[in-house]
Parts: sequence; C-alpha cells; structure tokens
Amino acid sequence: MINWDQKRYFPCRPADPEGVWRIVHGSIVILVAGTPEGPSPHWIAHANDVINSIDRHCTTAMKYLDAFVDRQRIAAGSTWIIMSAEFGPIELGQANARFVLNFQLDGDEYGLWSVAFKSTGLPEPHDVGPSRIQRQQI
Repeated sequence: MINWDQKRYFPCRPADPEGVWRIVHGSIVILVAGTPEGPSPHWIAHANDVINSIDRHCTTAMKYLDAFVDRQRIAAGSTWIIMSAEFGPIELGQANARFVLNFQLDGDEYGLWSVAFKSTGLPEPHDVGPSRIQRQQI
C-alpha cells in the first residue's frame, strides 16, 4: 500500500484546474491526476491496486517493449528500470490509458520509455494490457 502522507502537488498549467500529485514509493515515482485540493480518489484507488501487483505489470511492460525495441541496436544486454507510474489523464493523449509505466534502459541514458495500459474487457489478472509504447528524450 502506498503511503500518501508525503504527496506533493504540481500544477500543470497556470489556467488549468488539474495538476499532478507526486509521491515516491520505494524507487518508483507515482504521479496521480488531481486538483490543488487533492488527488483524484478514483486514481488513488487505481494506483494502490496497480502498485500491489507492480511486478506483474512491469514484466508485461518489459516483454512488450522487447517485442518492439531492437535490443541489438539500443543498449544490447541491458535491463529495463522502472522509474515512474502515471495514473489519470496526466499527459495529452494518455486520456484513455488506465495507467502508464515509464522505464529507463541502461545504456540509453537520455531516453524515457513509456508503456500505456488500457482495459482489455477481460477479468483479472488480464483486465489491462499494454497498448502503446513511446520514447522521449529526457
């Protein structure tokens, strides 16, 4: 379970009523959509559920990344490192995602790799699945 006592709010844009709440859980940064009054209760509940089974979701995300990333060309032999998890419509274009896991790859110091998970319509543990990858320069 995530300890939400140490959360911190970051507004996205000055005129936007929504922002992001940030908490560090172990080595993972968790970002949850919300307002200055607090993070969304819906996304907090979802974050707690996902973090309770984070190993399963990370394994799924890493297999998905390996299916698309040519590891002979990009950081061959290195491992994916989970950096953060995002819950809620934090980024434009992520609105339909249930959550996004962000990874770095040893040997690709300036890249942040993201895997968005969407609902599959199946019962647990297959109720969500990877739907998109993205790489951005950091």
